[in-house]
Amino acid sequence: MKGKLTLSKTDLQDVVDALRKGISDYETQCEDRYKHVFVGADVTDVRVYHNMTAFLVYMMDNTLIELEKEHLMELISYHCNGDLTSLDFQNLHYILSMKGQKTYIDFCNYYNRYNERRSMSDIFDIMLTPLLKKGVIIEGGATSKNKEFPTFSDGRNHTFSLNKDFFNPDDPKIKHLVLK
Repeated sequence: MKGKLTLSKTDLQDVVDALRKGISDYETQCEDRYKHVFVGADVTDVRVYHNMTAFLVYMMDNTLIELEKEHLMELISYHCNGDLTSLDFQNLHYILSMKGQKTYIDFCNYYNRYNERRSMSDIFDIMLTPLLKKGVIIEGGATSKNKEFPTFSDGRNHTFSLNKDFFNPDDPKIKHLVLK
């Protein structure tokens, strides 16, 4: 069985139970190219034949993405002369995990999803303002919505991006992250 990993039935019992319980959660969270890992025939393949190849490929790809995030955070820390706090690293991880266009409100919602709820003004003042002052993130233009947000500096929601002076976007070690 070249190219396939086989394990004993007792070693796989926890994995199979997790797959049975969380199959719908995994389906909704996975990218389209990984959906085949957690549906129908492949679950049977894991249960009956103890074939873990598809699952391990999925896990290794996600690990690679996390390692790229860590590499990027270390590059940014190096260019900031080590002035980043643990809270700054946490916020950088959140920013790198966000998909699509990054705005202040999107960051606040993302932060509240994984932490104790705070107001937008607290999140902006405590989390984003230090990164703006250190030059790690650069404020972009205002969003097209006309709604006023008194918590932000000029009352408008703005986009932001990572400062490209701190890292090379064409670095060969960063292949899977989308840095807009």
